[in-house]
Amino acid sequence: MTTETKFGVHNPTRTTRYASKFMARGYEVEDSSWVNDLTDSLIINDSYHIHIPNAEVNNYDDEEFAHFVLSPYDTDLCQEDTDNSQVIPTFDEVMYALENPHRKFKCDGMLWNDGDIPTCSYCKKDFDKVDSLHETPYSGGLCCDDAKCRERLLESCLMSEVTEQ
Repeated sequence: MTTETKFGVHNPTRTTRYASKFMARGYEVEDSSWVNDLTDSLIINDSYHIHIPNAEVNNYDDEEFAHFVLSPYDTDLCQEDTDNSQVIPTFDEVMYALENPHRKFKCDGMLWNDGDIPTCSYCKKDFDKVDSLHETPYSGGLCCDDAKCRERLLESCLMSEVTEQ
């Protein structure tokens, strides 16, 4: 069943089917299709906006989505170049994204690819297993707050010892 409005076509059956899937997994769901022009969409836990696929090819200007688009609820428009939006091919991947929120890391000289978690170059512990991580003078190098890692960093930074001649 589709409902045609002066703005476009919505499919309440499809929206209800996906809303039921989210609710079955314990999420609070609100149908937000009426807010936008063309796509069926849901608000999940007052935190995320999900646009449901409605086309074979993505055309964001015409609000045509070949995949799910997951955005923070306060994002006005899901655009391809919006840093906060994720284009996700399958429902299972949407669930994974909801259960494992999108994380971004940065510091003065480094950026990480989506999904990469910064890791200490010396002990290999990741961001979640240390109190702090810091850039080193070495390209791509990071050092955590562990005394052994700091000592190794200092040793690698030090050059020849100064001696009196």
